[in-house]
Amino acid sequence: MKVLPSKKLKKGSDSDLTKTERITQKLALMVVFIGVFIFFFKILFL
Repeated sequence: MKVLPSKKLKKGSDSDLTKTERITQKLALMVVFIGVFIFFFKILFL
C-alpha cells in the first residue's frame, strides 16, 4: 500500500523536476553567454 502512493508522488515530482530542469538549463545557458560576453569585453577593453 505504501509503495503505490510513493510511486505516484515520484511521477509527479519527476514531471515537476523536468520542468524546473529545463528552466534552470535555459537560465544557466543565459548566464554562461553573459559571462563569456563580459569576459571578452574585459579582454578587448584591457
